[in-house]
Amino acid sequence: GDDALAVFSSCERKVNLSEDIQIRNNTVIGVYWASGITIWGAKDLDITNNLVADIALHTGIGLNSWGYESPAPENLWIRNNRIERCGNVNEGNQDNGAFGLTPAKAKYTHGTYNNIYKNIFCENNEFIDNPSVFMRISSQSGADEVFLNIRYNYIRNTCLAFPERRRVIDYRTSSVKGKDIFSYNVLEGEYEKFKTSNTSDMTDVLVGNVPDNWN
Repeated sequence: GDDALAVFSSCERKVNLSEDIQIRNNTVIGVYWASGITIWGAKDLDITNNLVADIALHTGIGLNSWGYESPAPENLWIRNNRIERCGNVNEGNQDNGAFGLTPAKAKYTHGTYNNIYKNIFCENNEFIDNPSVFMRISSQSGADEVFLNIRYNYIRNTCLAFPERRRVIDYRTSSVKGKDIFSYNVLEGEYEKFKTSNTSDMTDVLVGNVPDNWN
């Protein structure tokens, strides 16, 4: 029912950040309420060689801030994973990407922590038959920043169930700012829009993607 695999760091409870964690060689199938793999805070993580399939409502892999208690993760490798039929439309009619991020705030009750997604590398993954968007970046606060490097992914058929949601990436609020680097991805299927909000402070760098007209 809840996240199948989760790493949780709570700044509000004076807990040190989780570090040096490996999530490897797991199979997650049929989560009906939350996500397959979720990272709440933490740093220096390796998410490798996992199969995540048939997540009913939420993301296959999600980077989040639980109730704004957790900082943004940093130094994170997401590689060689297979994400099938994940990222759906939830009970509030909101898109959840196969790969999702919720930016964190900077200041917490017990101090100041990282609120910028730093050194997030998502590469050599397969995202297959995802019914909503490939990646969704959402924000419930303001002044959030995101930095990602999305590269060498095979992204196909991400739009089968909801033709009106055929988007590779979805920035849900105009407060999100920062930079994404999308390089050498292969996309199959039909895609309408790369970015869907009026985010003026978000910079997308597109290099060597196939096809090259998906922005």
